[in-house]
Amino acid sequence: MSPRFTTNLLLAVLGGTLLTASLTFGFANAGWIALGVGAAAFTIAAVGFADLHRGAAQRWLDVLVALVGVWTVVESRVFDDGALRWISFGGGCALAVLAAAGLVLHERSRQAHLAALTAAADPRNAPARNGSGPRSSVPAPEVAA
Repeated sequence: MSPRFTTNLLLAVLGGTLLTASLTFGFANAGWIALGVGAAAFTIAAVGFADLHRGAAQRWLDVLVALVGVWTVVESRVFDDGALRWISFGGGCALAVLAAAGLVLHERSRQAHLAALTAAADPRNAPARNGSGPRSSVPAPEVAA
């Protein structure tokens, strides 16, 4: 598994955990879980952002995840009761959506690499040796019927 896939999958799990915790646990427990999820999301995004091979789009997603992580940490300590529940729910939704977008970007890039490798290995794409291939400037010989 690539690190890009792993980090996005972890973020999806964290987002789902925060979604579940915000609606099932009490306010005190949900606040501490939100604090942990926000800190973990920020850490994952910061570590992932340092990897230059992730691509520009994934790095922008890492910035957004870091912002959501910081906001989740702040809101877990500032808000309480109903506000904490729904803001944590929104933070969990945001993490899950950003993680899904990262997984989609990862899949698209893998498909593009696979298509390039397949096209390079396809013998029909190789130049013909007899001068009659699709890339040849020599006209094909006429066949009498």
